[in-house]
Amino acid sequence: MDPSRVVLFKSLSKTLSPALGIGWIVAPPRWTQQLHRADQVDAQPSALDQLAFAELLESGAYDRHLRSCRQRYRLRRDTLVQALAKQLPDAPVSGVAAGLHLILRLPTAVDTRAVVTAAAARSLRVADLATYHATDDHADHGLVLGYGNLADSAVIEAVRHLRDAVEECG
Repeated sequence: MDPSRVVLFKSLSKTLSPALGIGWIVAPPRWTQQLHRADQVDAQPSALDQLAFAELLESGAYDRHLRSCRQRYRLRRDTLVQALAKQLPDAPVSGVAAGLHLILRLPTAVDTRAVVTAAAARSLRVADLATYHATDDHADHGLVLGYGNLADSAVIEAVRHLRDAVEECG
């Protein structure tokens, strides 16, 4: 990435809390003045929150927190992928390497909208992949599964509920 042409936007909303309202921009020096002029946000994060985050950075605690999160989410993702392979072997998984979501491709005979409803009846929230498309002329058939807010101990049971919902609708 060319540092003379690339702007990096980051925030703490997913790694600590969106309530903090702390974010930052890394931009080429030639854009700094213009960005400062454009920064007319009325609601600024509190000075105390900013100082607390600065201490987390300087002490290395934020880096330790991120490493811990990465490890925890990686283990959760791996458990989820293994459970899906076992419980729904005809439904391949993709998007595993990015973010806290993955895509479960369902057989075309399965009504994904019905699966979303059946999963919700089992207190399981999943999204129809079709809702992520701007048009109806798409070839994707599946579900988007988020695992960021799923407790580690609930992964296996959640996959069993999802399997039951898929079987009910297939």
